[in-house]
Amino acid sequence: MPYTPHIEHHFTGGLVVRDTVIGLSDGLTVP
Repeated sequence: MPYTPHIEHHFTGGLVVRDTVIGLSDGLTVP
């Protein structure tokens, strides 16, 4: 099952990117 870990890793990366984008947006909106 090499597909499950790949999806999990991709999903985790997406969460990290989304969290980073939210953090940057919050930092720009509220200095």
